[in-house]
Amino acid sequence: MSIAMSARDTAVGASVAVLGAFQLGVAGLATPIAGQMVANGAGVWLTLLMSISLVVVVLTAACAYRSARSGRVVAMNH
Repeated sequence: MSIAMSARDTAVGASVAVLGAFQLGVAGLATPIAGQMVANGAGVWLTLLMSISLVVVVLTAACAYRSARSGRVVAMNH
């Protein structure tokens, strides 16, 4: 959230509102799916969690690779 806000010069409040709404929307969508997975058993639940974790790792690595390749320096000292 801090990186997204620091990258904007205008409409910072709107950006924060959209990011917050996105997080709530994802959680609202994921809750029934997670409930269905738990009802099917612990193995299915664990498979879902591992799949989501793998997707997050791949997306993070891709983002870091693209950021390093672009040559942009992101200041992390807020």
